[in-house]
Amino acid sequence: MRRLSWTSALGGLDLAAPDGSVTLREADARSLLRLDVPASEAVAVGQAIGAPLPEPGRAAYARAPRGPARETEVAILAEDGGYLVMARFGLAAALAAEISSVLAATPHHLVDRSGALSVLVLTGGVDHILARICGVDRSALRPDDVVRTMVARTPATLWWRQERCEIIVGASRAAFVASHLAQAGRALGLPAAALPAHRLVP
Repeated sequence: MRRLSWTSALGGLDLAAPDGSVTLREADARSLLRLDVPASEAVAVGQAIGAPLPEPGRAAYARAPRGPARETEVAILAEDGGYLVMARFGLAAALAAEISSVLAATPHHLVDRSGALSVLVLTGGVDHILARICGVDRSALRPDDVVRTMVARTPATLWWRQERCEIIVGASRAAFVASHLAQAGRALGLPAAALPAHRLVP
């Protein structure tokens, strides 16, 4: 399995409207594993991780009662024909070893994406902002829906939460996406993202 170290793609970006009603920030470091596995192994993998694998287009999260992530929160997003496993930073290797052990006799694909992906968290004004740079029909979505789409001409996974949306993009495109999100939120008071110019080139 390929492992990547995590470095902040945006230097800890943290933007907020003056009244705090809208925020855009870079999420803290997380372990991010991409898993492709036959549906017949979903229960076994869920037991190894300590959280159930969700249905396609949905997210599930729980405080793992066992396994490498025991007593910490694990989230699993079913997107793009596979799963994205999110856990506390530093657990990727242990989780991967546990999953690989369970799937030793089953063809599967497991990659540590912790250093290759960035997570942006948009709170407040989600509909207003995403409508300007994303074609997803928000009215059809429920909390914990997961959608693979384009955001600012960039492939992205959107995880809808109660009052926020987590936007997962390739780390090399994170600054470009963040700048467009900030620009789309200017009418709501969100300041411009002060990012290096060379990172904003599409």
